[in-house]
Amino acid sequence: MDKQQIALMLDALSQLPQELGAVSELLADSGYCSAENVEHCEKAGIEPLIATGREAHHLPWQERFAEDPPPLPESADALQRMSPTGC
Repeated sequence: MDKQQIALMLDALSQLPQELGAVSELLADSGYCSAENVEHCEKAGIEPLIATGREAHHLPWQERFAEDPPPLPESADALQRMSPTGC
């Protein structure tokens, strides 16, 4: 499963030579989306850019121009901070 691969990838990234520079962001598709993976990234100091789901094509204009979601509570967990809608 993809969800179980992030920790292994982060470990592999930490083993790369310093001359290559530091990884600052991790881009992944929705198969990797989980609170645990977001937390692994944050713990490694890497910003998670993980898709939280698939978007339907040809949404009605009302949905495309809907208002932004309400602000997150201060107690929001790592997954909520990445995406208010979650995985």
